[in-house]
Amino acid sequence: MSPHLHAYDDITFFADYAENRDAAIHDVVNYCRNPSALSVSDARPWCFTSNERIRKEYCDIPRCKRKCIIYDTL
Repeated sequence: MSPHLHAYDDITFFADYAENRDAAIHDVVNYCRNPSALSVSDARPWCFTSNERIRKEYCDIPRCKRKCIIYDTL
């Protein structure tokens, strides 16, 4: 939450939660990710920065060559 306040405090959006259901938001690591994957506002993965003047930057990772389909198994 520092230096940029944000609303991404739902631990279930982070991969760390899948590995450890007892994890808290302060336990997750700051990998590049797209926590708002359900939103069209973030077209690719990004990270918050520790620079007060730059809120976020996009991650330099390769894009998939084809569209992925995610199945809900619940």
